[in-house]
Amino acid sequence: MKWNWGTKITLSFILFCGLMIFMVIKSFQQDFHLVAEDYYAQELQYQERIDQLKNASKLNYKPELSGSRESITIRFDVDGELNGEIYFYRPDNSTFDKTFELNGTQTIISKNDLVEGRYIAKITWSHDDEKYYFEKEVFIVK
Repeated sequence: MKWNWGTKITLSFILFCGLMIFMVIKSFQQDFHLVAEDYYAQELQYQERIDQLKNASKLNYKPELSGSRESITIRFDVDGELNGEIYFYRPDNSTFDKTFELNGTQTIISKNDLVEGRYIAKITWSHDDEKYYFEKEVFIVK
């Protein structure tokens, strides 16, 4: 069978259209996650976060995160009332992000509440009317 140039152009166009349709379908199936749903509001409060980081860098102590097979313990070497939260941020999948309240100077979190993988533990707390912020990379392995 002999192919003329009109048949070749038509066949090329059909193959090109098929490839484009395939690419559009695959792009709609792609799963993506924003770093944060409220990134604009967080950006407006960024100066407050910088001040909290400066306050934490002046401290003689840092929050201590230690892990066992079943749990993660967060300790603060401080006297007095301490309020705050720890936010486990999962960079690759925001559906696994979790927030826990800090209960005084020691908080224990069960590893069953978290999925295995890499997290950034973002700790915000207040002590003696001063606010602080601290981050640490954490790997959860069960």
